[in-house]
Amino acid sequence: MPWKGADVAADDPAAYVDALDRFYSLVMTLADNRTLRATNASLMGPVRRLRRIAMARGGRMRASFDQAVKIKDAIVTGDKRVQVLMREQLRAACKAATDVLKETEGG
Repeated sequence: MPWKGADVAADDPAAYVDALDRFYSLVMTLADNRTLRATNASLMGPVRRLRRIAMARGGRMRASFDQAVKIKDAIVTGDKRVQVLMREQLRAACKAATDVLKETEGG
């Protein structure tokens, strides 16, 4: 992994998000799906700010990192569960983003 948990241990959400962006960019390249890469690229701007806010809260960065390690391991070993793991990560990320938006809207 490009960051090996150093940013998580340092409690540095901005650096962690930058490393996570690089990780998922690599995942998109490995997926070799032009539509998926384009969709991911188009969402990165709006997602990055929410992600940085969410990663600064209550264990989200550690949970994200742990899931990214599982995803990486599944890719490396050819484990077919990688799709399930990616869906789990997306669901957790959506919930974290929704929580941030609810808090910033006051409710």
